[in-house]
Amino acid sequence: MPTYAVFNPRGFGSNEAVLDAIIALPGTNKPTDKYSFLDDGAVSSSLSGVSGDYGFSVFYHDTDGISSTPTDDLRIKYVSPNSPAASKGLRRGYRITKLNGRTDLSTAQSATLNFVGNAVFGSASSVSMTILKPDGSLEEDVTITRATYSNNPIFLTKILNVGSKNVGYIVYNSFTTNSRDALTTEIGKFQAAGVTELIVDLRYNGGGSVATSDVFTNLIAPSAYSGQVMYTTYWTKTMQDGNAKILSNQPLLDAQGKLQNFTGGVNGVYATYADIDYRPTKSAGNVENFEKVGIAEFKKIYFLVLSGTASASELLINSLKGVMPGDVKLIGQKTYGKPVGFFAIK
Repeated sequence: MPTYAVFNPRGFGSNEAVLDAIIALPGTNKPTDKYSFLDDGAVSSSLSGVSGDYGFSVFYHDTDGISSTPTDDLRIKYVSPNSPAASKGLRRGYRITKLNGRTDLSTAQSATLNFVGNAVFGSASSVSMTILKPDGSLEEDVTITRATYSNNPIFLTKILNVGSKNVGYIVYNSFTTNSRDALTTEIGKFQAAGVTELIVDLRYNGGGSVATSDVFTNLIAPSAYSGQVMYTTYWTKTMQDGNAKILSNQPLLDAQGKLQNFTGGVNGVYATYADIDYRPTKSAGNVENFEKVGIAEFKKIYFLVLSGTASASELLINSLKGVMPGDVKLIGQKTYGKPVGFFAIK
């Protein structure tokens, strides 16, 4: 990445143009930068557990196991609890035979994939579809209207009796800040039921709040590792050296979202992100230790993962594999590979 003066982000005509330029200049030796994106506020809201979408995702069912073979078998991947899709009765596995009036949903044409993506994940206020249950018993027309709802990312918990063992299973879809108490409750239920092994389903979890990942880690990590280093956050050299000048314009708000008076800081009036110590040290708050929460102890932990399992999900996995490598197992596909985080600046 060039220096700020050379790159000159303020010289671009739009935020999108800046992003396009950043993506074309990756520091990963890959063709494009797969980490950068623009947030219109939706990501920040979703981290707190407030979503403003339809509340479902889709996938193509690969019937022959050959991904290159075209298919039109478009299915519901998952439905978020409390969402508009949930209120319409949609469930995982339902087939979509018509989408916004279109019946040709084959993957044979890239234009169709773009159409599906825009219909399901775009900004339109509603989406219409015809759905078919897996047993073919009912075909129904459904229109779903976008709405704001409180998102519960814990889709499912259950206890499986496997021989003489009780195995806990939890489907967790996003590391939202509002799910920490619920995670504590559910892991506590597993402990009370004598669960000794745990399955954590992160197949559709693309990440979220690092602080929530820390809570989840400490809930399921062995108590013997309390006090040991979990991970260290490494900020960019520019930030560590105090040269990220833009941060002096970013107010560091308190827990109530209010300005904090800090006349001795860089800004001279109120606390800003430039006043934070970004060195990779414990005193700077950038070294996180294990601090056991609760009394649940699991002998083995299995993670179900896919290529979209990323960020805070990978942090959870890697934190545990570092201290219990023989007892943490991954089942599924290679994960996304996103060992980086961010905070928003304006």
